[in-house]
Amino acid sequence: MAVFEADGSKQHTAPEIELRSRRQRIGSLPLYFSLESSVDNFDKGDKDAVYQRADAFPLLSSQVSPVPWLDVDANLGVRDTYYTKSQRTDLGCDNLPGTGDFGEGNGVRDFERTVVVDDNFNRRIYQAGLTVRGPKLSRIYNSPRSTFSPQYKNTLEPSITYSYLSSIAESTRACISFSGIASSTFSSW
Repeated sequence: MAVFEADGSKQHTAPEIELRSRRQRIGSLPLYFSLESSVDNFDKGDKDAVYQRADAFPLLSSQVSPVPWLDVDANLGVRDTYYTKSQRTDLGCDNLPGTGDFGEGNGVRDFERTVVVDDNFNRRIYQAGLTVRGPKLSRIYNSPRSTFSPQYKNTLEPSITYSYLSSIAESTRACISFSGIASSTFSSW
């Protein structure tokens, strides 16, 4: 169980179950499959803010060396996360942002607030990446006067990486903030 202190209130996760698979080759193809998944229960210290999350992140990857001095790594994945509750901004009775009118009729200006609602939602994020390394250039230098090593090797290995991540801005607003967990979606990338 993880316990977080935030704004003077205790928040905790329990139970938390995580399953990870090692990278496995698919038949005789130069493709590999891996999976990260988890199921969590979150409690923000309020009976209305207890919710669950299920997350799965399958990834296909390939590593090839078309010539000895060049490596090409590619990957393709999707992170699918299901939340049992979400959050939204309460706009009050007039449903207009910025007015602060919640309809009490007391003449006191109220402010917009974020509320937890029972609307579940699914967030799906696609990702792809490509890394090209090479050409690999190296040279060995002799250093006969050195007491540490008689030779040193210097290697240059330039690389270029391209990463694609689908838009997540709209669905992130609905994620209930829990000590940064919902916002750190791709911590392993």
